[in-house]
Parts: sequence; structure tokens; C-alpha cells
Amino acid sequence: MSRKRTALPEGDRPITNPGIVKTRYRADFRTIDGQLTGQFYALIQQVGIRLQLDPGVAPYLVPNVPIVGRYDSGTEFPINKAALFTNTSKMPGPSFAIPAGPPAFGGTCPASALGEVVSKSRATLTTRSGVEIKRLPIVGLSDAESVEPGKKGLVHGVRASYAGDETFVCRACYALNGNYNYPSKQINDMMHLAWLEYELSQGGPERLGHALAFAIQHVNATRPEGFQPYFRIHDAGDFYREDYLEAWVVCASMMTHMRFWAPTRQWVFAKWTGLLASAQERVRAAGGWLTIRPSVLDIGDIEPKTGPSAGSGVSSEDNNPCIWICPVYNKLIPKPQPDGTTKLEEAASCLEASCTACWDTPDIPVSYGAH
Repeated sequence: MSRKRTALPEGDRPITNPGIVKTRYRADFRTIDGQLTGQFYALIQQVGIRLQLDPGVAPYLVPNVPIVGRYDSGTEFPINKAALFTNTSKMPGPSFAIPAGPPAFGGTCPASALGEVVSKSRATLTTRSGVEIKRLPIVGLSDAESVEPGKKGLVHGVRASYAGDETFVCRACYALNGNYNYPSKQINDMMHLAWLEYELSQGGPERLGHALAFAIQHVNATRPEGFQPYFRIHDAGDFYREDYLEAWVVCASMMTHMRFWAPTRQWVFAKWTGLLASAQERVRAAGGWLTIRPSVLDIGDIEPKTGPSAGSGVSSEDNNPCIWICPVYNKLIPKPQPDGTTKLEEAASCLEASCTACWDTPDIPVSYGAH
């Protein structure tokens, strides 16, 4: 009953798109007092950002000086704060996001660069968006520079370039399309990244890890739905630098009452396979629970196994009895109707499908239907 994607983007189509480009690259953001102007990410780094944990209110980030943005229509909008976590309707608990996509386009997903011809994508996006594309001033991405297509350091079997590959998973990334196009979402994720970078610069992984733990505990105490022991690391983005991964090790090791899950494609880089395995093992040794699942690069690939946890894949059809098929959009459940009756409809979330396998069963591969 899997929904089969009938029209994947063309193999040479840029992963990013004009909506995201206009938010990440447009240089007409300004501080409310008009003293500073420029691209949003550079601006938020200049003015500074802090975490707020107010009683009864979910955690949020506040720029030290409010920033003003502008829509295509010319209407301005204030940027006073941003929620730190997302209560995604499909997830059983909160999740955390940072900008998705290749580093050359302001993202934190180094592996997605394997699908890009950067010069061609930059020229195409500049034409389509009307905004000149230059590298964003994001700090801490030195590791990402070594993963541009054609460079060494890839795991055996991973190609140097997936440009032109129509089934390259990142090409159909939900975190670069749909609601993720809106300026509000892009700004939120860039504020998250700026906050991470600030915390790491001030006190390294220990400081950031403790801050994340306090914030997660706080959001669980303020959720209308009540406490939820499941947390997803990255509904957008990836472990883009080593000390950032280490911060999550600190956080998950402290929060032994929680279960953390993170999908990742950093496994494609040889130097990261050991880092990811060590992170998961050290959290388990501390009494915590962290499942890091390596994700496939191509739709239909066999789920990778590069560390302690089994991987995850994307397939229009998968009948392997040794692989857990994600029941979301694949399982019919009775749903109440306005007239008081019930009707069998597709489960649209982990909770509706009564499934937390991504967190709970690290030894079993998971396959998500292409939809």
C-alpha cells in the first residue's frame, strides 16, 4: 500500500530552491534600530542570541536586538524570537532542526553535496530567485569543505558524485520543500544554528549539551500533551561538526529517562563512521539511549550497516521480512468521522500507527515508503 513517487526531480535540478535562497541569501534584513543590515545569518551572529526558559512557556531563542525582515511583497515583519523545538505532528515527541541542504547553500548536510554540481546549481538558483548566490558566512563547516564531490575520504562503495542521479535521496528532501520554504521556518533554523555556534564557542560540547538537556526537560514540562520520552534529533540538518555531535552525547548521557533517535548520512565519510559508533556506545555506557541510524543515499538502496545501529532506507516497495516497514502511510487504522462513524484511513503519524521502532529497535533496519 506504499505510495509510489511518480515524478522525482530531474537529476541535475538543484537540491535547494528559490524560496529558501531568498531567505538565506537576501541581504536586506536589518536590526530594528537600522544600525546593521545584511544577510540574516550574519546579522544574528553580530547581534547575539540567547535561550529563554520562561515558566510555563516552551523554550525559545531571542536575538539581543530584534531584526526586521521583508517579504517579496515589500511588507516588513519583526523577528523577536524563535521556538527552539518543533512539535511535529508526525512525531511522538519534540524534535530539533537546523538548516538542511549542502554547506555551499547554507545547509548543514555535508553528504547532500555529493548530489550537487555547485557552480551549475548556483547559476540556476541565482537566475530563478533573482538573488546572487554566494557562500553563506556560516562558521564551523571546515569539515564539510573536504566532502565536495571528487574529494577522498568516502566510505568504500560510496561514489564521489551523485550529480545527475534521479534517485539521490537528498534531491527529494522534504526539509527543502513545502512548508520548509517559508521564511519563518528558514529563520527559525538559522537561529538554531547561530545559537549552537555561540554555545560551542563559549563552552564547547559540555556547555551546549547541558543547555540542550535543560531545554528538552523544559519543553516536556510545558507540552499540553504532557511528558514524552521520545526525542528526534534533526527533522532537518545533520551532525555537521564533531563537537556538535559530542554535545548530543553529553545531553543524551544526562537524560537517561529519554530516548533519542537521529538519522544521519555522515556515515558516508570514513572519518565519521567511528565517531558515530563511539557516540552511541558512550551514551549507552552512561545509561542513556541514543539510536543513530545511517540513511541510504539512493532510493531503493539496501539499508546501510556502518555502526551499532541498523540503517534506514526509502523504497516504493520492500517485502524483506527482516526489515521493519514504517507503518506511517502504510497502515490502515479506524479514524472517527464528523458523522460519528469510523472509517479506515492511513495512519499519518508515529502515534497513530502506535510505532516507535526508529528509537526502540536499533538492531532492525527501517524502510520508509516513497510518498
